[in-house]
This record gives sequence, structure tokens and C-alpha cells, in this order.
Amino acid sequence: MGEILSIGIPREPEDFVARAVAAGHPRNLFAEDWSARDPFVLENLSKDVGKLLDKRNAFFKKWTSRAKELSSKEKDLHNSLDPEIAKVFKGKRLLLFEEILTEIGFPDRNLVRDICAGFRITGWLRDSMIFPHRSKPPQYSVEALMRLSKGISRSIFKSVSSEEASDALVGAWEGTVTEIAKGWLVEDTNPDLDKLVVARRFGLAQKLKIRVIDDFKQCGVNGAAGLPEKYVLHSIDAIAATLARALSLGLPAGEKLYGTTFDLVAAYKQYAIHPEDRERVRICVKDVRAGVAKIYKINALPFGASGSVAGFLRISAALACIGQVCLGLWWSSFFDDFPTLTASSVADQCKAHVHLLFDLLGLDFARDGDKAGFFGESFKALGLLIDLSEFSAGLVRIGHTESRRQELLSQIEMHLEQNCLKPKDAERLRGRLQWYDAFLFGRIANYSMSMISKRAISCSLSGSLDPPLRRALQFLKERVLVSQPVQLTKAAGKTYFIFTDGAVEPSDDGTSMLASVGGILYNADGVAEAFFSEQVPKLILDMFLKYSSHPIFEVELLAVLVAAHVWAQALTNTYVVIYIDNEAAKSALMKSHSSVLFGNVLTTCFAQIEFEHSLKVWFRRVPSYSNPADKPSRFEIQQLLDADSALVKPSWDQILLLIEMKEQTL
Repeated sequence: MGEILSIGIPREPEDFVARAVAAGHPRNLFAEDWSARDPFVLENLSKDVGKLLDKRNAFFKKWTSRAKELSSKEKDLHNSLDPEIAKVFKGKRLLLFEEILTEIGFPDRNLVRDICAGFRITGWLRDSMIFPHRSKPPQYSVEALMRLSKGISRSIFKSVSSEEASDALVGAWEGTVTEIAKGWLVEDTNPDLDKLVVARRFGLAQKLKIRVIDDFKQCGVNGAAGLPEKYVLHSIDAIAATLARALSLGLPAGEKLYGTTFDLVAAYKQYAIHPEDRERVRICVKDVRAGVAKIYKINALPFGASGSVAGFLRISAALACIGQVCLGLWWSSFFDDFPTLTASSVADQCKAHVHLLFDLLGLDFARDGDKAGFFGESFKALGLLIDLSEFSAGLVRIGHTESRRQELLSQIEMHLEQNCLKPKDAERLRGRLQWYDAFLFGRIANYSMSMISKRAISCSLSGSLDPPLRRALQFLKERVLVSQPVQLTKAAGKTYFIFTDGAVEPSDDGTSMLASVGGILYNADGVAEAFFSEQVPKLILDMFLKYSSHPIFEVELLAVLVAAHVWAQALTNTYVVIYIDNEAAKSALMKSHSSVLFGNVLTTCFAQIEFEHSLKVWFRRVPSYSNPADKPSRFEIQQLLDADSALVKPSWDQILLLIEMKEQTL
């Protein structure tokens, strides 16, 4: 029997650098993915906005007329639908929606057909052809789900029946009453729990409301859904990518950039569930007035089912595509939110056109209140605040709202005052901190976050704060207090590449250890602009040797810290890819914490410099043979000097001071 062997030959350093430069920074991949949206950015920043308005007016003239022509067919279609589905779709122009999608060549050709049939929430879901193909098979068949549900459904009904009164429970019931009135739910007065899958309905307290959620994971419905695609959302990165592009283009004279977010109302409930799932799936909620659990049939897509997410994201993507292609809207979609940007001179018209589009298709959306879509230089999108007030000066800020900051700050202060953080509370705090910190710059809080994570998985009964955990909470409090929003600037488009290496070897006489570090800075053309080649001072090496007889891990980290220290000022607000040939060091830098003392010291020192200079760093591995920094780490520098690369000298006194100060705080 034959055997196939794959043999990899490392690239020469020069070849590897060329390939690294060609690969660029990962943000380039995202920018390239959004390059197809470039025409919409250009249209909205054009001096001749008249063309854009003419395009939009022509669209509405054509399709408003076509809507009138299709009115009788639309009525016939609604009359032919399942009666419960027809109730949910009241006012929707489904044939018009289909014709528009066909005309622009939207890939999801079965979308309107599936809307009319109702979206499935069990079994294999439809491959829409608009998301990346990455299938996730169901954990079990629908038949197996029905067999499993016999005991689970009765258990859930019993559990709901015994729930005690709470604000969340009242909110869940009030939401249920609203859905009954709108025909989205119908009470099942004689349910056979042995033949039904029953999901528990509960209320989740949010800032100003109780969100109603149906737990389709517990009852097994989500496990019976097969997902053929990986559903991709247009997150804040999508907005940032187009804003970074716009910063490079600038605005026409006298213009400002405005933004807002348009919001669909009860978005999932505007679409129906497939009749087969409607017959087999129920929700159970406690009637707080009667004090008994009740069972309800589901007509509209429930919040909490994987199938609901899959179905609605297909609709959301279709709406985004129509807005971009047909109206030239500079917008993106995130579930039921549509963040939108426009030039100030046409902001009123843009708002009117979005409203017209939603009305044309029969969609319910927020027309007034906080989510009504009022354009301005500062607007909320996806829970964040985007500040465009200095766009003309080349700056955009993306950060948290003041209310969210105060809410998190008060929670941290409470734990500090009580000197207590129990594992369950740590888990909740970690989740909120991770989301909050994701939209602040840098990984400087990662070490403190690791302390919270340790408490979350600990068996601490008292929950009292030990010194490291208290310091972590104090640091995170300070982070929330003083941290600044992420900044997008014109300089943010530049990319640099740094290769580093460290070496640890015995001295010639074998009586001591010697260490050295090297690093090379390459520009976007692959030219080596500068380098360093240094022996590690004995005082620093001795620190490492106290904890390790062969501290190559620490020396590899030190090389990266030296690179950051000497070049951070020149690389402020740029994208940087750092190549390292030590996997453990790369991993520690990515996480910004380690299992050893000086691993934590060096990674947090680096994170501090990264944060202070807004370095947008990505770490990658280079094979040792291919690492061009190997030579300067061993004092072989003539080739770099011959190429007119500048030799730089680190300030070891400053680096030592930084290390000592950080060691004292951990």
C-alpha cells in the first residue's frame, strides 16, 4: 500500500518577507471584501448628488407603478396562503419584493417562496447561496426530537407552573398578551404534551424593557436544525471599513457626514413559521394573573430559534442589497438594524427614501422615538456611539455611550466595595466586560480579564477578593473611567511589518548565559527601513534567569517589546504585522497574559505601548529558517547596512524601568 508524504521546504528570508508583504494585514481582507460597496461610498460622497437623487426617484417611480399593477395578484397570493401565515403577512408586497430581487440578480432565488411557505425551524434549512458554505448538521433528526420531547415537554410545563412571580415573569406574560392580540400566538387549550415540543418562555431584563425569549435550546428544537451556511453579520467592522475608505476620499466642500440607524419593529414577528413546525412546536409561559402555565401555538417566527435567525438574516441581506444596488444607499444590515451614512445636504431625502422603501415592501419600522432614524453627526449603531463631528479633519470616533459606561462602572464599584466577587457574578461581569472592552482600543485589559476568568471557574464559596483580583478590578474600573473611543484616521490605512528574534546561548567560557535580540522594520513595499541588533543587558537577563535556566521564551518576548519601544512613535495609528518564530511567545502576546511572571510582565508592557500609540497589531509566525531577524539577533548586520537600513539603538534604561514598574503592579 502506497503512502503520500508532503515535504515542506522553508522559504528563504527574502522570499518570505515578499510573501508576508503581499499577504498584508488581515484588515486588508475585510477591506477587499467590502470593495464591492465602494461605488455606494463614492456615490454618496460625489459632488453631483443630483445623479444619486435621480436614481432613487426613478426607482420609486418604476416600482410604485408596478406595485399598483400587481395589487390584485398580491391579493390573490395572500388569499391562497395558509390562513395563519396570511395573518402575519398582512400588508406585505411579496410579489413586488420577488420581482425587484430577480431584476438585480439576488442569489437567494427561493427567498420569497420560503417566506410564503413559512420558515422552518427544524430539519435542514435552505442554502440561500448568499453566505459562506460551512454546514452544521443537526444533532438529531426531527423524529428523534419528537421521541425525546415526551418527557422534556412535561418537565418544562411543570417547571413553568412552579415559577414564582418576578418582574421578568410579568414582562414575559405582558409580551405574550401583546403577541396574542396581534395573532402571532394562539392558545392551545387542549395540548397533548406527549406529541409536542414545548419551549419555555422567559423574560430577560434589559435597561428599559423586558425582552421576551423562547428557550429552543433546552427543549431540543435548535439541536434538530441543520445549518448549511455560516451566517455573516455586518458588524461594526463593516461600518468602520467603509468609513476608513471615506476618510481617504474626503467630503465635497461645505458637506458634513451624517449617520443614523433605521430599525424594523418586531422584525421576526413580521414573518411566519412553517405550518409543520407550527403543529409540532409550542411555547409555555405562566399567566401571572391566573397563576397557571399556558401553552401557545406559534404563528410568527419566535425569538430564540436558530431557524428564525437563519430565515430573517436572508431577508435582512435582501433588503440591504436592494438599498445598495437600487438606491445607492451607504448602509449595512445587522439583524433588524440598518446603520446608514449620507452627505448632510441630502440627509432629509435619504431618510424619506428609506421610509419609502420600507413602506413600498410593507415593512413595519420605527417612525418615531429614539429609533426613528434621525440623521446627525453623532449616532448610535449596534449599541455603540459613532462620532462623525471631526470627519472633515480626518477623524472618526467609535465608542460606548455614557449610560453604558456608568452602568458597568457602578457594577465594578459594587464588587470592590463589597470585597466580593462570586464565580457566578464573575462570569456575568466577564461577559459584559468582554463586550465593552472589544470596542475600546488595545488588549491592555487582557491580563486583568484573565483574573476575572479565573474567579469565574473557581470553587470560591466566600467570593472574597484576593490582592491580584482586587488589582484587576481596580485596573478595569480605571479602564472604564478613562479609556477613549477607537479612532479611525487617514493614517489608519498604512501597514508595516516587523520581524523579531531572540537568542540565548552560553558564554564562550561556559560560566554564564548571554542573550541577544534583533528586529527589522519593513514598510508596505517590503523595504527594510530600520533594524536593531542588541545584547540583552545583564540586569534584565538576570531577572529572567531567576525563574528559568534557559529563558528563550522571555527573550523572544523582550525582542517584540524592544521593537514596540523603538518604533511605536513612528507607527502611531498604523496597522502592524509582527512575525515571531516562537509559538509560545506569539500566543502569549496575542492573549496579553502568560502562565509565568515575566511572560505577564513583558506582554502587559507591550500591550501598554500598543494602547498608548494606537498600534493595530496582528501577530503571525515565521519559521526560524525564514526569519530575517535571525541575523541581527546574532549581530550579523552588514547586509542590512549595505541596504541603507537605519541601525537604531534602544533606550535600555527606559525599557528596564518599564519592566520594573510593571513587575511591581502584577
